Amino acid sequence: MVRAGNGFVAVVGAAAAALAGRVSVAMPADGAGTPVALKSAAVPFAMATRAVYSFIGFPGVPQRHLYLHHDGYPTGAAWRLATARRRHGDPSALLEAFLSTQPGAEELSAPQQAADAEYRYRIVLDAGTPNELQVQCWRRLPGSSDWHPRCTPMALADFIRRFLPGELD
Repeated sequence: MVRAGNGFVAVVGAAAAALAGRVSVAMPADGAGTPVALKSAAVPFAMATRAVYSFIGFPGVPQRHLYLHHDGYPTGAAWRLATARRRHGDPSALLEAFLSTQPGAEELSAPQQAADAEYRYRIVLDAGTPNELQVQCWRRLPGSSDWHPRCTPMALADFIRRFLPGELD
C-alpha cells in the first residue's frame, strides 16, 4: 500500500518491485534466507502537487499569499480549508486558522514567486457580506505558464462539498 494524500493505494506486482528499488523495504525471506519476491510495499509519501493560497480581505491583512509543497489538488485544498474552518467557525478568522493548521506554509510576497505551483486558490472574505467566503481555483498544466480556471468563484462551503463530498454533512 502506498499513501496517496489522505488515503492509500495498493501497489502490487511489477509496480511494487519498481518501488522496492527506490525505497528501503524489508523483504521477507524463506526458510533458507533467500529473498522472496516482493508483492506489495507500504511507502508513506505526500503527493507533490504544489499550490499557492491567496487570502484577500481578511482583517489586518489586505493580501497574504502562502505556498504549500504538497496536496495542492482541489481535494487537498478542500481538506485544508475544511480543517481550518473546523478550527474556527468565524469566516474572518479563516486565515488565522489556516496558518495554525498548516505550519509548513511558506509566506510569499506574490503568487508568481511559486513558479512550480500547479494550483492556485484565491480565498476572499467579501466586505459586503462579512460572513461569506469565496474560493476560486486555477490549474497550470505541465509545461505551461498559463493558468486555467478549475472552478469559478463559489462559497467556501460549496467548494468543500464539491471537492470533498461528505465533509460538511
